[in-house]
Amino acid sequence: MKKLSVAAAVIIAAFVMLSVSALAAPAATLQMALSDVAVAEDDIMFTVDISIDVPSEPYASLDFNLVSSDSGALSIAPKNPENESGGLDITFAEGYGSAYHNGRFDGDVVRYLLGIYGRTSGNVITDATGICSVRMKYAGDAAQTLSVSDLKLVYKNPNGAIVSSPVTAELPSLDISRDSLLLAIEDEKPPLSNGLGGLGALQISIFILLLAIGVTALLYRRKRARQ
Repeated sequence: MKKLSVAAAVIIAAFVMLSVSALAAPAATLQMALSDVAVAEDDIMFTVDISIDVPSEPYASLDFNLVSSDSGALSIAPKNPENESGGLDITFAEGYGSAYHNGRFDGDVVRYLLGIYGRTSGNVITDATGICSVRMKYAGDAAQTLSVSDLKLVYKNPNGAIVSSPVTAELPSLDISRDSLLLAIEDEKPPLSNGLGGLGALQISIFILLLAIGVTALLYRRKRARQ
């Protein structure tokens, strides 16, 4: 009976420890957004801004794969276009350590491993964080997909162990095509509002019409005065 009681106590203690660890596992939602779209010769360049919201629990680091459906058509631009061995054009959030992999290829698909970590030990990431901005290059005309996979939040659990917690929530994915990028360029153009003291296009048209009417009236008066 005593042996059974000891065994039961060990099982219960282990269950409690696992439950505490599970309750402490962090979760958060990742987002991607496009910005700074520009045509460069035959290619289109754009930036993908990647961020994560406030976690359910603090964590120490995160990593994920940024996946391109076709490395020949959609890839991270080199930091130095004249020297592709000089690294990738990725700007990470200030205040964190960072790392990335130059890409793992599986046929046409390429996966770039990206990550950030707190510079001090422990679960120090507690707020929404702009993880990084990635400069991308798109070539060709075929539609491509840019997605995130294998997001993990790494944390120290109540037992002091370092644990990796995969995020099971839906991860972001973007459909990238020449048409969508060109449309984004149009959307980023400022409205016609800086020409005459901040006037819009309609106000400028009315101003020009009134100016023309005024000039016509002035010329008519001068003609009448000469007669």
